[in-house]
Amino acid sequence: MPNDHDHPPAKKFKPGSVFFRYDKNKPGMLLPRKGNATTPIEVQRKQLPIYQAKPQLLNQLRQLHNAILIGETGSGKTTQIPQYLYEAGIGRQGLIAITQPRRVAAISLAGRVAEEKRTQLGKLI
Repeated sequence: MPNDHDHPPAKKFKPGSVFFRYDKNKPGMLLPRKGNATTPIEVQRKQLPIYQAKPQLLNQLRQLHNAILIGETGSGKTTQIPQYLYEAGIGRQGLIAITQPRRVAAISLAGRVAEEKRTQLGKLI
């Protein structure tokens, strides 16, 4: 399968994945899936527990060189904190790096953040 060039990368992802759609004009360039979500992304973001702590969190992070954040699963740590930092102009030359223990998790995270930022994966995200 590694040498199988007949199928675009999107064929390797499950239906429903953020990567199930791909740009036919640019083989290999994956696009966020068009949302059929009933709740708009902006509303979803504001419903996350971390949203209520955004101002205090940014004030603290501006004063620190390093930080370790601990929070419940699904609180918005991984998807929201990088966006908050970017929007607040916090980061070395606008570069914010996030690591994940697995490739699939990193790809999934990038797809979600690109979808939230309404940008093509591979551009800003």
